[in-house]
Amino acid sequence: VAGWFVDVKDRVEHSSDHRFIAFKSTGSTLLARQNFRDISKTNWENFESDLNLLMSSKADVFRNIDSVEKMDTAASELSSSILSAFNSATELTYVSAKIKPLPWDTPEVREARRD
Repeated sequence: VAGWFVDVKDRVEHSSDHRFIAFKSTGSTLLARQNFRDISKTNWENFESDLNLLMSSKADVFRNIDSVEKMDTAASELSSSILSAFNSATELTYVSAKIKPLPWDTPEVREARRD
């Protein structure tokens, strides 16, 4: 929100004793296209096998953690392995930016509104 101001025009013009706040809104629309991974559709067997493979390939990172730096590295590797296994075991789902009609907005209701 930018450029806001209180509009102090004459009451007679607006037929109100309230003052209006005017502003400009900037930014992206909330209707932007989005993709996400639906956890309920995750193939957990694939996740487990992918994670086992990734963890075994990085086993040396998890041996002899004897410093804060090694602990940070191991935590980072664990996090990236989990995320990578999840991404490969879960399909990317597309969410349309199109506004879906309300469930009660049937052709009969639209016809009744026109009358």
